[in-house]
Amino acid sequence: MHKLIEANIRISLSTPITTLSVDESIHALLGFNAKDFLTGAVSFQARIHHDDQDIAETLFSNEISTDTRSLNFRLRHADGRIRCIKADYKKILLDNVLILELLLQDAKSLWQPQNNQSMMANFKAMMDNTDDYIYFKDRNHVFTGASQALVDITESTQHWTELLGLTDYDVFLEQYADIYYSLEKKVFSGVNVAHDIQKTLLKDGSHGWVNNRKYPINNENGEIVGLFGIARDVTESKQAELALQESEAYLKELQRIAGLGSYVFNIQDGTWQSSEILDQILGIDDSYERTEQSWDALIHPNDLVKAKHYLRRRFAAKSPTFDREYRFIRPNDHAELYIRGIGRLVLDKQGRPLQMHGTIQDITSVRHQILNEKRAILGNQLVGALALKQRKIIWANAAFENMLGYEPGELVGVSTRQFYISEEAFLSVAETYAEIKKNGIGQTQCEYLRKDGRLIWLAMSGAQLNQESGESLWTFVDITQQKLAENELRIAAVAFESQESMIITDANNVILRVNRAFTDTTGYTAAEAIGNSPRMLNSGRHDKSFFTNMWNTIQATGTWNGEVWNRRKTGEFYPEHLTITAVKNTVGDITNYVGTASDITTSKAAAAEIENLAFYDHLTGLPNRRLLLDRLNQALLYSARHDKDGAVLFLDLDHFKTINDTLGHDVGDVLLQQVAARLTDCVREGDTVARLGGDEFVVMIEGLNEQGAEAAKQTEDIGEKILTALNIPYQLAGKMHQIGCSIGVALFSDHIQSLEDLLKHADIAMYQAKKHGRNALRFFDPKMQASINARVALEADLRLALKEKQFKLYFQPQVYHNRQITGAEVLIRWQHPSLGLVSPYDFIPLAEETGLILPIGQWVLETACRQIKAWEDNLLTKHLQLAVNVSARQFFQPDFVEQVLQAIHQTKINPDKLKLELTESLVLDDISDTIDKMHQLQKVGVRFSMDDFGTGQSSLAYLTQLPLDQLKIDQSFTRNIGIKHSDGVIVQTIIGMGNNLGMEIIAEGVETEAQRAFLQAHGCPVFQGYLFSKPIPVAEFEVLLK
Repeated sequence: MHKLIEANIRISLSTPITTLSVDESIHALLGFNAKDFLTGAVSFQARIHHDDQDIAETLFSNEISTDTRSLNFRLRHADGRIRCIKADYKKILLDNVLILELLLQDAKSLWQPQNNQSMMANFKAMMDNTDDYIYFKDRNHVFTGASQALVDITESTQHWTELLGLTDYDVFLEQYADIYYSLEKKVFSGVNVAHDIQKTLLKDGSHGWVNNRKYPINNENGEIVGLFGIARDVTESKQAELALQESEAYLKELQRIAGLGSYVFNIQDGTWQSSEILDQILGIDDSYERTEQSWDALIHPNDLVKAKHYLRRRFAAKSPTFDREYRFIRPNDHAELYIRGIGRLVLDKQGRPLQMHGTIQDITSVRHQILNEKRAILGNQLVGALALKQRKIIWANAAFENMLGYEPGELVGVSTRQFYISEEAFLSVAETYAEIKKNGIGQTQCEYLRKDGRLIWLAMSGAQLNQESGESLWTFVDITQQKLAENELRIAAVAFESQESMIITDANNVILRVNRAFTDTTGYTAAEAIGNSPRMLNSGRHDKSFFTNMWNTIQATGTWNGEVWNRRKTGEFYPEHLTITAVKNTVGDITNYVGTASDITTSKAAAAEIENLAFYDHLTGLPNRRLLLDRLNQALLYSARHDKDGAVLFLDLDHFKTINDTLGHDVGDVLLQQVAARLTDCVREGDTVARLGGDEFVVMIEGLNEQGAEAAKQTEDIGEKILTALNIPYQLAGKMHQIGCSIGVALFSDHIQSLEDLLKHADIAMYQAKKHGRNALRFFDPKMQASINARVALEADLRLALKEKQFKLYFQPQVYHNRQITGAEVLIRWQHPSLGLVSPYDFIPLAEETGLILPIGQWVLETACRQIKAWEDNLLTKHLQLAVNVSARQFFQPDFVEQVLQAIHQTKINPDKLKLELTESLVLDDISDTIDKMHQLQKVGVRFSMDDFGTGQSSLAYLTQLPLDQLKIDQSFTRNIGIKHSDGVIVQTIIGMGNNLGMEIIAEGVETEAQRAFLQAHGCPVFQGYLFSKPIPVAEFEVLLK
């Protein structure tokens, strides 16, 4: 038994309408408290369902009705759901005020179950087992019975008995319940049968359709007391109907684009439909019966069996497309037509053939043209002809020679293999030869390769001349243009199913067709879109003037393209690039619009990301150089206007490369992120920390004191804070690592400087900080710039010196103990045009830094080799050996060995006259690579000397491994012989060790006779130094020899 839910309410209909009284039970009925209505917070009239406004007008009209009347309508509950209501009402006049008195009753609470058990048992059996959606309702729209099939598609009930006493609004979505309620109102208004095909939500959650029919139930007095309804699922037939509509729209568009006749053939019942153009081709009209038999009657009797066999094979293979040429007989004049049919097979969900649709093209005129050409083959210059024997040409007419670009007679004896782009293509024509052998004639189409390399399409027809000899006659027609046209049609069909969303409307902007990409993008199926307007996608983000301008452009130019915001079915907004093109008929009237759109959501997001990347460093999130320069420019302008100083701090991490090389770039990136965080913590809000790249950072400080000294002090304090913060160890790869940084500072004030100069000044100061021990801060000094300028000028002069050959070689003799000159060390000198002779100490370090040491070193090597060659035939000089110093940068070039060998081979010198001097630190830098290169050169005779021996740290450990010919005692030891006892001991040790290892010993820096005597006495046989000669030009050196 349902508990009766009801409430009284009295409403004054004067202006404004107010609630005079209401029962507290209104809360059980509508979820609102009586106070809500009495205070006006809730309007009773506003809670009435929008489709029941006719009832609302009756209730709130000025008509007096003192007798009690009844109405059924709907009210919206506080929870948002709908309640079906039975209302008894009357309107009375009280003190000249019209009062509406209502007794509201919940329709569900009025319903009471019947007691007739037998009737209920039969009723229950029917409801449990029927497949139809059957239901009964009382006059208040409340379910009094329902089949289990109906209950299975509701949201909240499990058995049909649970539906009793509920309304549609309790179990269906409101949008569907509204539809059902409206149809029931028709029944209760006196319509004998109310029916409609309505959309519904199926059990699996998909949308379907039902044929819903409702009938009134009358009592013995003929009064309507309820209704009976039955609904059947017609989803499949409705989908077929929509598919047919879609197919018809598609066919219509194909006809317009291609000018071909089109058809749709229903395989299940044999019926077919044809377009107006196809009717014209076949000579039929609407009176022609369209059955499978009538279709067969159109096909030429000699082609019917082959056509049916072809289709059966395609059906069996479930191949989606077909393309066939055959003949039709036109019924009205019995004319024979040659036609080409291109179509597509549609399968149902089980893979069974459901439908064929496609196009038919009348090719009769083309066929007749071919036949006429065959009749005049020998005299017609448009048809190529060949006589073949075993696929070799024994005769060709001029037309064929012209087709393929050959001279007369050039093709006789040639195999046709050369006309095919591949062996596979050549062999494919073998099927046609087999057909000729069997039937006497055959034909095919294939691509031929012209003499100039271009491909053309040829239609080939062959006839057998002599089966035994394999001779055949062939004709050829160039069908390249026809193939291109066919390809364009295929491309057009494929293009419509491209990745871009496409939509076709009629001239009134009603959608005729959409492609799969449209559905994927918008969420609307073809069935949902066709028949609607593109306005269904309107996002509301564009005003009326936007669309007015768009359509004005289309009317004026025939096209429009641009970016628009649309809305998907889900309600999500998305951007797309849209192109709209107007399609006109032959008289210039617009017949259709074609829209092509690309969803640019991803590219828009990418553009935003790119915009972010344009101004911020992706690793640290700090401003990048571009944003820094913009802010620095603003800071300079602010400083000029407000007389405030600022500063730029240029930071470079010390030994960052070591971290990167030893721990890896990933760890290096983590370090940079930690540094960025610490820098940000060190500065004030409003200051800028930026990353220029690598391990370079810039801090820009604004609003410093206008007094220069105070501004410098403020900047120094911040710089020291940064040095301290960055010196705190970092947790990297599970261990603690400590690095520092070098900081260069450039101040700026109201004097406008260029951005690049300001950063350059800070950069110069930073390098000064590194030069003076790292982990330090230096302010820019103009003297620094002067030093840099001088260095830059020297570098420019050095490059010019290479170009203009301003370098010269000087020679310092190497003398044997008997005073005989055995060779010399070659030393470079720079004859500067304005500065005079420049010492190597002034330019060699710069050459090392800039990389110019490589071409300079190569010049020294090649010049020394040429000098050796020049001395080769002179008795005084042919025994001389020249020692050439090799820099570390030059030695570790990957092709160093090749460079030396090339110099030797080009000058054709005896390699053992060349001695390469390597420093101790050089050979120990990469011992295995050093040994390998030395061995390669030693094999051809090049000798090696270790320069500055004894000044290194680990020379003794590797000395026995190095293929050295000579040890050169460093002049720092030689200079102290007789002065420092320890240096004398070291010299004796070096001499003894070298002699024991079989190496020649030479001492450099010998300046006194006492030094020479000491060295000779202890076993050193060769000397070099000012005692014998300073470095001198080659001419002076040759005089010294004499």
